[in-house]
Amino acid sequence: MNYIERSTTDPALNLAVEELLVRERADLQPLFMLWQNANTIVIGRNQNAAQEVDRAEVARRGVCVVRRMTGGGAVYHDLGNLNFSFILQDPAHRGFDFARFLAPVTRTLAQFGVQAQASGRNDIVLKGAKFSGNAQYRYRDVLLHHGTLLFDSDMTVLTGVLRPDPAKLHSRGVASIHSRVTNLRPYLPAGMTLEQFKQALVQEVGREYGSLKPITLEPDFLHKAEALAQSRYRNPAWVWRENRRFNRERRARYPWGTLQVRMQVERDRIADIELSGDFFALCDLSELEERLLNLPFTPQQIRSAVRAVPLDTYIPGAQTEQLLALLLPDDDSGYPVRERHGR
Repeated sequence: MNYIERSTTDPALNLAVEELLVRERADLQPLFMLWQNANTIVIGRNQNAAQEVDRAEVARRGVCVVRRMTGGGAVYHDLGNLNFSFILQDPAHRGFDFARFLAPVTRTLAQFGVQAQASGRNDIVLKGAKFSGNAQYRYRDVLLHHGTLLFDSDMTVLTGVLRPDPAKLHSRGVASIHSRVTNLRPYLPAGMTLEQFKQALVQEVGREYGSLKPITLEPDFLHKAEALAQSRYRNPAWVWRENRRFNRERRARYPWGTLQVRMQVERDRIADIELSGDFFALCDLSELEERLLNLPFTPQQIRSAVRAVPLDTYIPGAQTEQLLALLLPDDDSGYPVRERHGR
């Protein structure tokens, strides 16, 4: 397995490098990569950034905000956090498979007497508190798995800049995000550094996948990654998705994640629609949104359009009736609509 250790802490450039490795560098797969970002909030691909981030606090603290290409929830990165990525061919298309990529992490910790467990859809926890969030993305026959490892992050910043969904905290039986997350360092041997932990993880991944071969990315590749970082990952239109108006909004939490539907209904038609949340999607949701765009806003038309779509091919575990409950007009769904008049 090839191995890359990134030295830059620029979040936009790191995400651009990761995307290009997935889309264009089959010659380097299978690949394991370790990387870090300076103070950054990383938004899930399908999330509403304005609802996840305290924008005033982000500006006050000088925290960067970027949007990644994988689903899931928002996470905080700083130099006390370590990110890891696996990129490999997976022609079987086995759906989302987190367990095999979390195992090297839990085995590394077990070497130091720390008993951590995979939890929920995509987390690793220690004594009930999360220290690792993970997400996956598929591009053709390539699978990307990446995750965070809170080693010694500044929790005061983390809890100050993120706005967790109260329903999500309630579902986990905790009162605040601070009580839900933890650093690894207090549980590891005294004096252990992030660099020492990193080397232990590299050795464990090598035992799992075969010896790791360190490689260096070519200047031409990095130049292309910088161009992508500028056009996408530093682009406010990608990060914030602003300048859209919505006058109808609903959200609900399901076992597979939170789904929010925002629509602009004009002259009894769906003039604009956005599906967002912390769920994992198998493909770009714009395809699903386009199926609903300009549709007459009537129960019959909406039911017909949604039931013609195999919803779990977009969002694994999602059921047609769950989406319909958020789409249908008030008098047909039984759910009240919260009226908004856009930003």
